[in-house]
Amino acid sequence: MVGGRPNRNAVRFTDAERLLVEQAAAAAGMSVPNLLAETMLPSLSGGERLTAVAERRALAREVAAARRMLSAIGGNVNQPAAKANSGLAPAAADAVATMRVVRRASQRITALAQLTTERSDEAQDEERGGSER
Repeated sequence: MVGGRPNRNAVRFTDAERLLVEQAAAAAGMSVPNLLAETMLPSLSGGERLTAVAERRALAREVAAARRMLSAIGGNVNQPAAKANSGLAPAAADAVATMRVVRRASQRITALAQLTTERSDEAQDEERGGSER
């Protein structure tokens, strides 16, 4: 096995735990073993890596908040659109408020994407450094 993890361990889960882990792995686009390794190893490595799990949780919360914000935008956009489709002119204030929400969401998602990219770059740098030792 080139560059992989050649050692295996068996882990037991209840049915509910197994379903939860499988769903998390699917949402992350990872296999269950890879998810377990990627989430556990950083917390066991000591030093600065102890914060990795907390950082991932914070990032997950931020992603969830951005998704909620995008859902809210859909409602904000639909209200003036419904007025326009019924022949009424949407209020300028509605359009301005909607654009403010869209701008905030865009800024938040841009910041989130930048943070995610930075974290990914840091992880790749760390992996390269670890493989050279």
